[in-house]
Amino acid sequence: VYILRKIDQNWYEGEHHGRVGIFPISYVEKLSPPEKAQPARPPPPAQIGEIGEAVAKYNFSADTNVELSLRK
Repeated sequence: VYILRKIDQNWYEGEHHGRVGIFPISYVEKLSPPEKAQPARPPPPAQIGEIGEAVAKYNFSADTNVELSLRK
């Protein structure tokens, strides 16, 4: 998951497989950026303010169309 921004103390907005939505901060573990490595893929066009990458610690099922489902 690419983290685009922090909404508040509980939610991130991010992009995964071309979908953008929000998800709980507690459901992901933020990854350390690789040192001087090129990104594995180019960032999405609307990716302004990306703050990093994360991996899902738990499954999260979106309840609304603004949420982003995650799989562990």
